[in-house]
Amino acid sequence: MELLLFIPLSRLIWYDYKKRRVKIADLLLFGGLQFLIVWIGEGWKELVFRLGVNLGVVIWMAGGLVLYDLIRYRQWERLLKRQAGIGDLWFCLLLAPAFTLRAYVFFLTFAFFLTLCIWRIYGRRSRRRVTIPLVSGVGLLYMVFLTIRFCNHG
Repeated sequence: MELLLFIPLSRLIWYDYKKRRVKIADLLLFGGLQFLIVWIGEGWKELVFRLGVNLGVVIWMAGGLVLYDLIRYRQWERLLKRQAGIGDLWFCLLLAPAFTLRAYVFFLTFAFFLTLCIWRIYGRRSRRRVTIPLVSGVGLLYMVFLTIRFCNHG
């Protein structure tokens, strides 16, 4: 059933890569499927617990970005927009129920780092300033994660 996530996930990845935007319908479909899969597989108590704990991680990370942005640019307007979009934050929140706390922190750290490294290489080769398609990078890694988990557990 988890492979159903590939449908909205592939659309999210494509639109983020091409247009640096994500469609709300794709986000809602991805989030709805994600919540349903975790609810069926783990139960509603685990779903709520994971969402609450991992929400704290996202808030902590967003707070770090805001603090960095304030220190570096010393202005409030377009504060978080320079670093990450609202779609990036929503996507990270919708991933939250799929992972335990330790796995979520590891996954996000690894996915962000890998996305940044690949995008830096791409930016140097293309010789233009481009923004990082975070949903695309994290989404592709999540697809790899789902594929490995499906192959191991059937």
